[in-house]
Amino acid sequence: MSNIELVKNLRLLVSYLISIYLCVLLSGCDRPSPDYPLDTDNTRIVESPGLNEPSQSANFSTSNSLIFSPLGFQKKGYFIDSAVSGLQYSSLSQHGITGTDGSFQYTEGEIVRFHIGTIEIGQVTGKSLITPLDFTTQQFTTDQFTTDQFTLDQFTLDQEDIKLTNILQLLQTLDDDGDASNGINIAENVRLAAADLVLSVSIDDESFVENQELLTFIGSVSNTSNFISAEQALNHFMETLVGLE
Repeated sequence: MSNIELVKNLRLLVSYLISIYLCVLLSGCDRPSPDYPLDTDNTRIVESPGLNEPSQSANFSTSNSLIFSPLGFQKKGYFIDSAVSGLQYSSLSQHGITGTDGSFQYTEGEIVRFHIGTIEIGQVTGKSLITPLDFTTQQFTTDQFTTDQFTLDQFTLDQEDIKLTNILQLLQTLDDDGDASNGINIAENVRLAAADLVLSVSIDDESFVENQELLTFIGSVSNTSNFISAEQALNHFMETLVGLE
C-alpha cells in the first residue's frame, strides 16, 4: 500500500470515529439522565434532602446536589420575602415558577430574571438564596434599627430604597391570602392577568405604587385596589431577615 493510500485510509478512519463520537454526544444531550426527574418544562430537577416541604420558618438550607450540564452546574435556590411561590423566573437554560418553598432551578453563573407576567421584578446572577435586596445596591440590615417596628422616619429613601419598597409592596399585596407571614403566593390568575399588562412605569419608579394602570390591575385580581404600606412591607421583610440570621 502506497503512502498516499495509507493517508487516505487514515483520514477515512478518523472521519468515521468522529461521526460516531458526535452521534453519541448528541443523543446523550437529547435526553437527560434517567437518574433525575423532569419538571413540566423539561428542566432537570435536583432534590435536596429535607427541602421538599414548605418551611414555616425562614430556616433554609443552602446545601445542594449538583448536576453538570454543558452549560454549567444546575442547582436549586430560594426566593425569600417569606417563601415566595408562583413567581415566574427564566434564564438561558431554565424557566418556570417558584415552588411552595420559594425554590427555583438555576445554572451556576447564569443571570436569572424574576417577573410576574410583564411586571419585571429584577434579575441577578443565580445563587442559593435571593431576596428583593439582591435587585438593589442597598445594604439593609436589621442592626440598623433600635425599635421593634420599622418606620420610614428611620430610613431616608433614595432611588435604590424606592425600588426595594416597590418590590416588597408588590409581592405582599399580590399574596393570595393577604397574609405574608405564612408565605407569599402569586396565584395563577394573577400571572395570567399580568401577561397582557402594559405599564408606563417600572419597578424602580417613585410613582410605581400610584400608577393607575397597576392599581386597576391589582383591584381586578385581589380583594383590594391599593398597595399595602411601605412600612408594613418593610416590617415584614425585617422579620424575614431576622429569621435568616
